[in-house]
Amino acid sequence: AVDPRRDLAGLADVIEIAFADSLDPSGRRMANEMRRYGRLGWLGWVVGHLMLPPAAYPQGYVWIEEGRLVGNASLTPVQGTPGRWVLANVAVHPQFRRRGIARALVGGCLDLARRKQVPEVVLQVKAGNLGARDLYQAFGFADQGTHVTWRLSGPPRWAEAGASSSARPRRPEEWQTHVELAQRLAPVG
Repeated sequence: AVDPRRDLAGLADVIEIAFADSLDPSGRRMANEMRRYGRLGWLGWVVGHLMLPPAAYPQGYVWIEEGRLVGNASLTPVQGTPGRWVLANVAVHPQFRRRGIARALVGGCLDLARRKQVPEVVLQVKAGNLGARDLYQAFGFADQGTHVTWRLSGPPRWAEAGASSSARPRRPEEWQTHVELAQRLAPVG
């Protein structure tokens, strides 16, 4: 089982290596913060709990081999959606892949979810990651939709002059309506 007091720095290393091509600047910052707090031992664990988001302290499992953390799978409740948990950061160091480590870690997380009587577990995987997709399908996960990430490189550009726009800042009382719309359009979460 993951122990953030012991594993935080190793978690950051494995996540950063495994997801190097998709970590955005905030993900890299979080990995660096996890690593920094991890080096401080129990004091870092206490301070990190106050400073880092809950995702930095998930439940789940790690794989230790040759004295180092080489694999991880995290299980975290989805805030605001009771009964829904997310399986995340399934990562194995490239030198240790294709040995059943990810399968064991995912299986451990799903066993934990069963013991906690979690009614729904969701995850995200890149469409082109066929090995991961096969792994999750073997555990009974089914594709519920596609998530597309758009990234703007360079400074934002405004629409052409003369384009009609009724855009305005959202009012505080409109947040609930926005959440309801998002849930209807993307019920997977």
